[in-house]
Amino acid sequence: MTRSAPFDRGNTLGNIESAKGAAIAAPPADHHGDETSMSTVPHFTGANALPVESSQNGASEFEPGQRVDTGSHADEAGPVHQQRGAQGPDFKFETGAQWLTYALITAMGLVFVMELALGQTENDRSTLTVRTLLALGGRNSSAVVNSGEWWRMFTAPMLHGSVIHFVLNATVLWIGGNLFERNIGRAWFAAIFFFSCVGGSIGGLLFGAEASVTVGASGGVVGVFAAVLILMFHYPRHPAVRALQLVTVVLIAPSLLPFLDQHLPEFPVEYAGHYGGAVAGALLACLVLLIWPQDKPHPRYPAAAIALVGLYVAVCLYAVVPVAENWDANMGDGFQRYFAGDFKRAAKIFEAHAKQGGETEPYYRLWKFIAQARERDANAIDELSAAAFRQDARQWPYPVFQFYLHRIGSNEMFAKAGDDNQRCEAFFYLGEGRLLSQDITDAVPLLQRARAMCPKTYMEYEGAVGELKTLGAG
Repeated sequence: MTRSAPFDRGNTLGNIESAKGAAIAAPPADHHGDETSMSTVPHFTGANALPVESSQNGASEFEPGQRVDTGSHADEAGPVHQQRGAQGPDFKFETGAQWLTYALITAMGLVFVMELALGQTENDRSTLTVRTLLALGGRNSSAVVNSGEWWRMFTAPMLHGSVIHFVLNATVLWIGGNLFERNIGRAWFAAIFFFSCVGGSIGGLLFGAEASVTVGASGGVVGVFAAVLILMFHYPRHPAVRALQLVTVVLIAPSLLPFLDQHLPEFPVEYAGHYGGAVAGALLACLVLLIWPQDKPHPRYPAAAIALVGLYVAVCLYAVVPVAENWDANMGDGFQRYFAGDFKRAAKIFEAHAKQGGETEPYYRLWKFIAQARERDANAIDELSAAAFRQDARQWPYPVFQFYLHRIGSNEMFAKAGDDNQRCEAFFYLGEGRLLSQDITDAVPLLQRARAMCPKTYMEYEGAVGELKTLGAG
């Protein structure tokens, strides 16, 4: 039976509008007040224009609207400056090549191409299967907590579930990078993004759906925008800063308030990951704000930021090894391996399927035990007992776990089956129990009953057919 676990794509910000122009432009303000008042307001007339510094009498160093060439040297890649005035640190909004943002998008794009090349897709050819996403490093609570695969907290944000999922995240990251990358410094921009990615994974692990497989960089993207809201307090009195914060709120709100998000039903969003990313980005931004001198264009200690980024990249590179080692287990056909007599490999594949969670999880745990028992694995009973502890004792097939652990008899197991589908499963697992006891005479009629009663979509039907064929009783 095919019982697939739900798939949550850590989806991206909704209702995106490119607001770069609104963020870098603020209209000149009218000046009122006493003779001694001075107002310094940025007046931008182009990407490379210098703002006009005006005073009470209207005098200015430059004529309004005058464009000033800033040169073409590498260290003059189009920065826009405001002269320091009496109101505090100047607002320096830099423009120019945002190469780090483009590099991040390119890297995620290459990873997505790899996903399509190596994995399996749904019927639309643009959406990856849950099995593929889990095999490549998607985050799943069971895999992280029960199997110790902590590296999934780092790899999952670099994966995407579909073409539209990738395009949406890449678009919002491009907007954020063009607005903020050079204004908070490339090193800290990257550090905030990756730190927020991990924060999103932590939020999803703690508060997201346990049975889901989650991927996507939206936790990192939301964290970048949340950080900017904090870091803009470095410039407390400039109207352009207020405009930038307003734009940031407009962009981030749909990802934190579900009723504002208009995603299609087939693209479920893990808001817990968004919240985790936002909290992580805001916390790191508070730390950065403390080490950002008022008279410096960027925060201090870029080397610390680079080290943080390096750690994230190192973990992703480390994860290549377990992903490669477990590729066959995650993507293989456990039943094919089982009936070919490769019980050890079959057990690993059933374990990988069980990690996906959902209603199939307990059945794959039972199949794993059967394969281990056939292989005479000394850990089979202990691992089955641990799996039984995590099952709901009120639900089927918990009685099957109890039967294999010799806690109840076959009659009691049958009595707990609530309908014909569960009774067909009881016949099958009792037949498997007889096979494990080398009682083939009793096993064959039980397996024949299971084959006759079970729906053909059930794994117990497939198991009964395979076992009977192997026994020559098909």
